[in-house]
Amino acid sequence: MTTRLLSFRLNRSEERRGGRLTTRGLRCSLGRVVDLSSSGLRVIHSGFSPRGEGARTITIYADIGPIRVQARIVRRTRTGLFRQELGLEFVNLDPAMRQQLLAVFRSAMKNTSVADLAA
Repeated sequence: MTTRLLSFRLNRSEERRGGRLTTRGLRCSLGRVVDLSSSGLRVIHSGFSPRGEGARTITIYADIGPIRVQARIVRRTRTGLFRQELGLEFVNLDPAMRQQLLAVFRSAMKNTSVADLAA
């Protein structure tokens, strides 16, 4: 029986600077957050593709309240007609914003259910 404590994976072959936490029930202004790391997040976005390549303000709707961060889209993968997976990288994070993101990580870790542990 394999125990998956937090779905926290460190994979050096992937292009990221930190480990990634798989999330459940976390949303942001662009869609459902699939996973989250110290450097960015992966989102399933439905609807028309967000325009522009520069930094944009997104809101993460966490248990601790909404958090506004600056992020830029670094990857787009089309997964359906009006559906895509977006890779976003956080930009311009100050120490206070990093502390808020750490609180989101902690909140997401607490929301890991018993079913997740058994998977």
